Amino acid sequence: MPVQQVFEHMFPSGVGFWLIMLNVRVNTLATRLPFSPQEWEEDGLGMARGCFLKLSSGRVILLEELQHSIEHFGAKGPIVMVDVGEAAALGFKALLAEVVADLSLSADEISIHSDDAASWGAEAKELAAQTAAWRKKRAEREKQ
Repeated sequence: MPVQQVFEHMFPSGVGFWLIMLNVRVNTLATRLPFSPQEWEEDGLGMARGCFLKLSSGRVILLEELQHSIEHFGAKGPIVMVDVGEAAALGFKALLAEVVADLSLSADEISIHSDDAASWGAEAKELAAQTAAWRKKRAEREKQ
């Protein structure tokens, strides 16, 4: 199944976690993949472009290109975000391989990624655990 754009999505854990930053702009990706970039304002960060994409596995990622990062910090493209629970469960290398294959990315199109998959995975697991604990506490408070 090819990559498909998703217009409404919330990560199952409720938290997106960065996987990689790309050297290719969202509009360029849109010329070779079947999606239309959306625009929105990210609180405190300004205008953003991108979209949610469903990969061949059914997993959903977010491409998020922040205009502020491009204009002031030299970013060359979007960040690819994944669900923190999936990041913790699957690990960096599996998610990276899936995203690279499904988006047809070359090595030159990947700007930044974790050089230490173990620390990336540990951070994802810690954030996933914190999110689960917070959700549990919130559910308990709502029951009262």
